[in-house]
Amino acid sequence: PRVARLYAKAHPGERPLDPDEEVRADPSTSATAELDILDVLGPYLSYEYHVDVDFPGSSPWHTTRRGVIDLRSGSGQRVRDVFGDSAATRIAREGRNAFGLVRDSLARAEGRMTDNRRRAAAAIAGAQFDDRSFSLSDMDGSPTVTFMVPGRAEGRAGDGVELDPITGPGA
Repeated sequence: PRVARLYAKAHPGERPLDPDEEVRADPSTSATAELDILDVLGPYLSYEYHVDVDFPGSSPWHTTRRGVIDLRSGSGQRVRDVFGDSAATRIAREGRNAFGLVRDSLARAEGRMTDNRRRAAAAIAGAQFDDRSFSLSDMDGSPTVTFMVPGRAEGRAGDGVELDPITGPGA
């Protein structure tokens, strides 16, 4: 929505495409979003959201993040909404620690990387852990939380970093 507002402000004479209208072969501005449903665990739906933006005069960028919606209310959830404060604190701490290990590993391997991998590693190193970017799943009957550290960069570097699942309470 933010990108659509910016475009509308910059191009007041343009109108949105109709749902069945063809897109120009080579548009000057492009913004697309895709939503993938990952899992449904009880009343919680986990999704992954991808956005690609390409504006004239700027580098194209891509971002990916995850989220959980409570199907009963339609509201977005945080880990603490699903598991309570003490379990959420432990789960988020484990997620932050896991992302720290990823960053440390990339820093140690930087000298052995190609230029493309070095750029991707730099994008990951600049990413921020976000405890709202997660999905829920089930592993052997126990709920798990899988954090995705959102990326925002050109190409695959914007995919984000999926961390290993963390077992929730009751496991």
